[in-house]
Amino acid sequence: MELLVVIAITGIVAALLLPVLGRAKSAAQKTTCINNERQINLALHSYVQDHADAFSDTNNFQFTYKDSIEPYLGRAGNFQTNDVLFACPADNFNMDVIIGNWFVALGYASHAGDIYGTGYYRQLFTQYSSYCLNPGARSQPSMFPKPHAGTNVTSAGVDYKAFDNIREPSKTVLMGEISGGVGLSSHARKEKFQFPDAQNVMSFVDGHVSYIKIYWHGRDGPESNALVLRTTFWI
Repeated sequence: MELLVVIAITGIVAALLLPVLGRAKSAAQKTTCINNERQINLALHSYVQDHADAFSDTNNFQFTYKDSIEPYLGRAGNFQTNDVLFACPADNFNMDVIIGNWFVALGYASHAGDIYGTGYYRQLFTQYSSYCLNPGARSQPSMFPKPHAGTNVTSAGVDYKAFDNIREPSKTVLMGEISGGVGLSSHARKEKFQFPDAQNVMSFVDGHVSYIKIYWHGRDGPESNALVLRTTFWI
C-alpha cells in the first residue's frame, strides 16, 4: 500500500512538473535563437560597412549571405555544416514531406530527395541554417493584399538598398527564421503546417531582435513560383 501511495504521489508531481519543464525548455530555445540572431545581425552590419553599405543580390542570396559574413564571425573558409550559431534549437521541422516539397516547387532543389531529414539547418539549400536574409527589395506592389482593406503589400527587403536609405529600419526585417517566411513557427506549434500570426524570432535593420507574429496571406504551400518568403515579412 505504501509503495502504491509513493507511486501515485510521484505520478502527480511528474504531471505538475512536466508542463513547467516544457515551458522552460521552450523559453531557453527562444533565448538561444534571439542571441543567435543578434550575433548574425552584427556580422551583417559589419559586412555592409565594408561593402558600400548595401547587399548585392546573387543567386539565392537569402541563404548564401552566410558564406559572406563568416569572416566577421571569426569563421575561416566556407560555410560550416554544424555551426550552432545558425541552428535554432527549436527548428525540428520534418522536411521529408510537404514542407520540403514546397522548396522543391520553388526551385531550391531539383527533386524531393535533395531536401530531407529534420530541420532547415540540416539542408544544403539553406547553407545549413535556420535563418535567412530578407532580400527582395522591390517597389512594385505584391500580388497579395495586406491585412487592411484597400492597401497593397510592397516587399521590404534589403538587397541593392543602402541601410541609410531604408526609411523605417526598426520595422524592416533584415533576417530571421526561415519558418517565419512560410507561415510556420518553431516555437509555437498551433497547427501542423501554416497558420495565421505564426510567431518567429526576427531581426531588424536597426539591430533589434523581436519575437513577433508574421502576417500570412492564407494560401497553403508555395504560390506558383512566387517566393512566399518575400511577401510575409511585413508585421
